[in-house]
Amino acid sequence: MRRRRSSSSSSSAGGEKMAADRETEVPAIDRSLLECSAEETALKWLQTPDLPKEIYKHLAYYVPKIYCRGPNPAPQSEDLLAQQVLLGPMEWYLCGEDPAFGFQKLEQSNKPSHLCGRVFKVGEPTYSCRDCAVDPTCVLCMECFLGSVHREHRYRMTTSGGGGFCDCGDTEAWKEGPYCQKHEHNTSETEEEEDPLVHLTEDMIAKVYNIFAIMFQYAVDILTWEKENDLPPGLETVEKTDTYFCMLFNDEVHTYEQVIYTLQKAVNCTQKEAIGFATTVDRDGRRSVRYGDFQYCDQAKSVIVRSTSRQTKPLKVQVMHSSIVAHQSFGLKLLTWLGNIIGYSDGLRRILCQVGLQEGPEGENSSLVDKLMLSDSKLWKGARSVYHQLFMSSLLMDLKYKKLFAIRFARNYERLQNDYVKDDHDREYSIADLSVQIFTVPSLARMLIIEENLMTTIISTFMDHLRHRDIQGRFQFERYTALQAFKFRRVQSLILDLKYVLISKPVDWSDDLRQKFLDGFDIFLELLKCMQGMDPITRQVGQHIEMEPEWEAAFTLQMKLTHVISMMQDWCALDEKVLIEAYKKSLTTLMQCHSGFTDGEQPIDLNMCGHSVETIRYCVSQEKVSIHLPVSRLLAGLHVLLSKSEVAYKFPEQLPMSELSPPMLIEHPLRCLVLCAQVHAGMWRRNGFSLVNQIYYYHNVKCRREMFDKDIVMLQTGASMMDPNHFLMIMLSRFELYQIFSTPDYGKRFSSENSNKDVVQQNNTLIEEMLYLIIIIVGERFIPGVGQVTATDEIKREIIHQLSIRPMAHSELVKALPEDENKETGMESVIEAVACFKKPGLTGRGLYELKPECAKYFNLYFYHFSRAEQSKAEEAQRKIRRQNREDTALPPPVLPPFCPLFESLINILQCDVMLCIMRTILQWAVEHNGYAWSESMLQRVLHLTGMALQEEKQHIENADEDNVITFTFSQKISRPEENGMDQENPTGEEEAVLALHKCLGRYAGSAFKEMSSGWHLWRSIKAGIMPFLRCSAMFFHYLNGVPVPPELQVSGANQFEHLCSYLSLPNNLVCLFQENSKITDTLVESWCNNDEVKRYLQGQRQAISYPRESNKLIDLPDDYSSLINQASNFSCPKSGGDKSRAPTLCLVCGTMLCSQSYCCQTELEGEDVGACTAHTFICGSGVGIFLRVRECQVLFLAGKTKGCFYAPPYLDDYGETDQGLRRGNPLHLCRERFKKIQKLWQQHSITEEIGHAQEANQTLVGIDWQHL
Repeated sequence: MRRRRSSSSSSSAGGEKMAADRETEVPAIDRSLLECSAEETALKWLQTPDLPKEIYKHLAYYVPKIYCRGPNPAPQSEDLLAQQVLLGPMEWYLCGEDPAFGFQKLEQSNKPSHLCGRVFKVGEPTYSCRDCAVDPTCVLCMECFLGSVHREHRYRMTTSGGGGFCDCGDTEAWKEGPYCQKHEHNTSETEEEEDPLVHLTEDMIAKVYNIFAIMFQYAVDILTWEKENDLPPGLETVEKTDTYFCMLFNDEVHTYEQVIYTLQKAVNCTQKEAIGFATTVDRDGRRSVRYGDFQYCDQAKSVIVRSTSRQTKPLKVQVMHSSIVAHQSFGLKLLTWLGNIIGYSDGLRRILCQVGLQEGPEGENSSLVDKLMLSDSKLWKGARSVYHQLFMSSLLMDLKYKKLFAIRFARNYERLQNDYVKDDHDREYSIADLSVQIFTVPSLARMLIIEENLMTTIISTFMDHLRHRDIQGRFQFERYTALQAFKFRRVQSLILDLKYVLISKPVDWSDDLRQKFLDGFDIFLELLKCMQGMDPITRQVGQHIEMEPEWEAAFTLQMKLTHVISMMQDWCALDEKVLIEAYKKSLTTLMQCHSGFTDGEQPIDLNMCGHSVETIRYCVSQEKVSIHLPVSRLLAGLHVLLSKSEVAYKFPEQLPMSELSPPMLIEHPLRCLVLCAQVHAGMWRRNGFSLVNQIYYYHNVKCRREMFDKDIVMLQTGASMMDPNHFLMIMLSRFELYQIFSTPDYGKRFSSENSNKDVVQQNNTLIEEMLYLIIIIVGERFIPGVGQVTATDEIKREIIHQLSIRPMAHSELVKALPEDENKETGMESVIEAVACFKKPGLTGRGLYELKPECAKYFNLYFYHFSRAEQSKAEEAQRKIRRQNREDTALPPPVLPPFCPLFESLINILQCDVMLCIMRTILQWAVEHNGYAWSESMLQRVLHLTGMALQEEKQHIENADEDNVITFTFSQKISRPEENGMDQENPTGEEEAVLALHKCLGRYAGSAFKEMSSGWHLWRSIKAGIMPFLRCSAMFFHYLNGVPVPPELQVSGANQFEHLCSYLSLPNNLVCLFQENSKITDTLVESWCNNDEVKRYLQGQRQAISYPRESNKLIDLPDDYSSLINQASNFSCPKSGGDKSRAPTLCLVCGTMLCSQSYCCQTELEGEDVGACTAHTFICGSGVGIFLRVRECQVLFLAGKTKGCFYAPPYLDDYGETDQGLRRGNPLHLCRERFKKIQKLWQQHSITEEIGHAQEANQTLVGIDWQHL
């Protein structure tokens, strides 16, 4: 090789000598390999007393002669020789005859599996039924989906990241329709559990066991071998060559560019060769970059390490002896072979599973499967992928051994996760990723919880990684190093595992399951306890905060745990004993938390309206406050479940109600809500954006279900157990408004003495926020358990309020609604009842509009509205009422009744302190020199008054004769006082065309048809000339720039005359033909003598219709998944069958391209360009239209530097595109939108469209379009 000669002279000479040696050796080796007979070798093995030794001797001799014979791999010839010399004898040994017949017999005697088990390729389409799948991880391949009942259901379509498999035939994955037509299960239950080994002879079983045990052991030993120079025992050869490989390994730290630059420097190769090396390293996980003696390879290694160790850890490089690399290459081939062989028979699969899970002499973790799993993070990417696939096609496809493997996986869980966290490869290349295949199987998940205490294992492993705590033991993310932040990102996958375990809820509870779940619940509470009160903040006074504090990590943790917290509550709700125990445990933990951070609070007495309550002296604006209160919120959720399941009424003696301290329950959630109010009032401006972001996420749809909503529930819980006067006094105290309302005339003095308008404005905002909070506490009853409603009522109300703002597209509505753990919002089941769907036009999206009869449910103070949304909704609803000539007031809607546990909340509306607050504000509004009140304040008071009157009305309507009405708001507030067509007859023109017709007949002969009507002929000729005249006029206009008269731009009866006039042609056919008869006759004669014209006149061929049909873009399939399937079968043409990461379809010619990758870059005019850019110059003179299949996105390119993305022509059932395939709704071709794209192309408007897009969006200019 050229680069070896350029190194030092001694190594160059050595290199040349080796190269020369190799050239002479190769033919001789080829002959000896070809002489090796598979049948004879197998016969020899059958007769040997020591089979392992004999096989190892065979491998030791032949493997180095086949694999890694030179600097560049030759996979095709290596595989051919390996099949003949190495795998062939094994197949003969197994079958005892020609494997072609032997395996065929095995396949015929095997009972076909009812499991599909197809392993997905990268980018292959997968389908999940939203109606029948047990959870969203249950998916079907395209073939099974098309043959299943789920095709007619609501389904979600996505593209696979590779590595998962089809769940068709798995009865635990589907609520109904587990089998497609192909895997329809016809056998009885007894047959299903039959041992697959009964189909094999004793002799066959023994031979298979021997070969599998030896070869699996060999593959595991060689792949996990860590020495770089010596081979495992039994594989050493007598003559050891001095040939080594400098092996470069993949990591996720260094970029492509860094690796390419380093290789060019280290091994003196061209950029193109370096790109080839880098691409293979990225794909397979390793690649030899140099071949020669040890010193020569070590020299390259030291350059690579030196070049990449400046900023980060260096690239991993090893100098390995060629025979070790050869054996490892064969080891991978062998695992693939085992995967193929077991496909012939379930019996073979069962034997391989036995071999893999059989414990060795060392005991625990000594099985081959354990060894592979525990070495996972030390293996390179290619080796991991191969053995993961083998596990999936063997252990996970045999139901008996799947269970045993699950136990091994659970026992090693902590070690595997620790290895994954330290490793830097993506999750999909880690054995830890198999958790999704095990933990989502309901029976396995339950078994692992009971037998292996899996919940406890997952949570404790997770907590072990978050060791950074403050003095109170709470998580601290403040001073995170880059490494800690990296680990934190990786450790989040454990939360996903916990979600998988909990995703399918148990129907039948055993005592063991109860106990183990509650053990897991205990440690889960420990986790939440470490989060309770984390990231506390103190209000900045005087100067702005110097450095924004870290807040994202804590919120990331909260977001990831949101569904887990909800699922924990769902599990508790399914069993009364578990619910009671969980409630007690949560209360105990909350009391521990409260005793932990008292902040030296002193008790004080509050007195108002003849009522007195003791509380603590605490100001949110002066003390520490935290937005993270997961323990309080979990308890609030469980309290609602006590009400919903009626456990609170059935077993009151088992509940610790006497231990509950309502002021303690409400304290921290109230502080949190006061913090939000003060932030809105502008009191925390100096704390920077970090706090604004936290408040945003606290209310955001992703977090609110387990944050804001649960704080409201906790206040409702506390208030329902307290005297409403006491509750409101504590609330006034926390809002720092107690003085204003408790002391007569304090408000007047405050506003007259305080000239600072900001302080008065702040107080006004706080009063508004407090009144808003009271409206929420009394009015939010749409949570099942708080109010007498169902989950459906709750979703309906959310949708009604979203559509009150404006009509919305399906995707907007889905984003505005909280998703459950199955990514469902429940919207589809209720949307028809509250909204009408308007289909989209050529552009835009389909929109849902609120039905007019649902407007009466609108609540102006709906608690999930942001300020902007509330304002827009108010404006929209008032506008509708004005248009309908109705009163524009927005009174409070009629509310459902509270559940008994929360019934007392309505008394807040009529208690003395509430009436005092309302009276005070109304007085300010009427008194000229009163407190500086605001309109919003007054509006809220009137809304509360309306709510109280509504409540009283309902009480009166529902009261029996015997019942005394306790809600008497009106008594307490009342005082004891008072066409036409042109019909000309063109005779001359008729004669002219008849004369022309005779002339044509003369030259064309008998084939020409007779024509008697001159008028009909005249009309036909005019109609035939018109398209040509139009094209000529356009050409004339663009050629000479002569302006087009306005009458030409309107099509009408006189267009023929106008066109002739514009082109300076006579508009009379007499002038056109008779006055130019010489030219006409000559042309007619030449046309009529043309062979093709004669054939047409004789009816032997078709005429070319004029104008010719314009070019079109390719035809696209109606169903988008057909395209995804086509793309998943597309391999990169330059990477030896590797799947393309960004398959892109040219819409002009239909070619599939490997876009946005180094492997398919080509040189164009001295510059490296991607496959799409290069294709535009072949297919469209530099202009191209492409469909990026995996992103469902149209790409426009013009030249090397200009491009833009464009909306695809595929829409879902709601009239929306799904760029990036994020929502996964089925997509179908919208022909109108595709025509629009076609029109842009036909009118040469692509470049113009790109220009408009880049003007509108400057970020498009910075994209390197030439690399696509």
